[in-house]
Amino acid sequence: MTSLSIPFVGIISLVIDTLVAAQPSLPTVEEYERTGLHLLRDCKNHTVDIVAVHGLDGHWRHSWTAENGVFWLQDLLPDDLPTARIFSFGHDSRSRGTDKPLTFDISEIGKDLVADLVFRRQATETDEKTPIIFIGHSLGELVIKSALVYSFMAVPGYLEHLRSILTSTSAVFYLGTPHQGGEGVDLLEVVTRVFSFFSYTNPKLLNLIKPKSEWLDELQARYNSISANIHTVFFYEKMETSIPMGRKLGAVNSESVALAADHVKMAKYREKNDPNFRKISDRLLFWASRASEQVSSRWDSWSSDKAAVDIGGSAQNKKHHTAPAEFQVGLFLNRDRNIHFSGRQETLATLDCFLHPESPNGPAAAVLFGIGGIGKTEITLEYAYRYRSRFSIFWIDGSTKETAADSIETCLKTISRHYDLNGLGTSNMGRIISLALSKRDGAAGGEYRNTIRIIFHMWLSLDDNRSWLLIINIDDLEQYN
Repeated sequence: MTSLSIPFVGIISLVIDTLVAAQPSLPTVEEYERTGLHLLRDCKNHTVDIVAVHGLDGHWRHSWTAENGVFWLQDLLPDDLPTARIFSFGHDSRSRGTDKPLTFDISEIGKDLVADLVFRRQATETDEKTPIIFIGHSLGELVIKSALVYSFMAVPGYLEHLRSILTSTSAVFYLGTPHQGGEGVDLLEVVTRVFSFFSYTNPKLLNLIKPKSEWLDELQARYNSISANIHTVFFYEKMETSIPMGRKLGAVNSESVALAADHVKMAKYREKNDPNFRKISDRLLFWASRASEQVSSRWDSWSSDKAAVDIGGSAQNKKHHTAPAEFQVGLFLNRDRNIHFSGRQETLATLDCFLHPESPNGPAAAVLFGIGGIGKTEITLEYAYRYRSRFSIFWIDGSTKETAADSIETCLKTISRHYDLNGLGTSNMGRIISLALSKRDGAAGGEYRNTIRIIFHMWLSLDDNRSWLLIINIDDLEQYN
């Protein structure tokens, strides 16, 4: 098999929505605390839900309101999209006057967004297949991505209703973020702009967005693996934004849609003929008109995945659904699913017989071998994605001893973050993993890697941990121990 990798995604530039120079009076504490979904426009027979998510230090209303008082999500957009139901999601993301660990706050905000949206759709008896279009400004991008990744973690039989948010998301509009996919950006330029702007704010935020941020790297990798069928539009500012101490925040290095505004005003429109509003609104109308067909296809795929899991209904599969949260790590692959994959059903079925027998007797194993280029890696990826609800899935690049060791370390870091996010960091295993990872800089390379390997093996061997899939991608089986 060929070795797999995912290009490093550029650091996301986060800037404050409510600059002192641009908006003299910040929202009050009480206004900030009005979090959650706010219904701006209802529609009895709506065909799409539009959900706007503000950025850092933003507000569900103020971040989208122009100086003349026009709140375009409520005052302008309904005329252009008469069959849309429109929400604005508020979250407390104050960077000043708080010392909360923002690494976890963003993930929690994403979970809140999913839970609120699911509840609102259920409470109003909205068809779960009704399409959703998200609009995110600045930090709102990370909230949306966290929400969709969280929705993806739902599996048949376990929080299944939460999966409807990802499955029904047809498009995402990002305003003012330098997302570049695999093309990358000038990291030095982006980080310089970010740190310049946040010279007076929460230091924990700076640690979150600094170069080589593991949290951002993992979030983007997970998001890349689930977003291939979501149409994404990026809007960037053509004008510079004044920031403290006379510096400037320039336009992002991205092939996107340009808006003639600075970072703050790019999300605020004074009237319906505003050229920037027209660019946003016209594209919303275009993708909303195509959303139903797109989402319907995605629901068909989800139904097929559920049917594949339900076939057999083995005790092992059912146990996974009731397994402790400690072992529900999910899928973390640095490669996207091939949406054009077809055929090979017999091979996949044979592979499933080996890896998911009706009467398991000890660990299951299989080797997929053949000449180069016949599709071994693609078959393995398809199997992993198709049956992801059964397993916690880990990928080892066995090209060399070094890449294998790096992959094991990545797997253990993923498990460690999973423990932290689920309040398990202080458990015995959580402390063991954290302690092992903390020795990276102090121990000799060989000693550290051996320790990491032992701890990873220990975790895989825990009594209740019986639903994991370890994929070793290797070209030369003879050289691998």
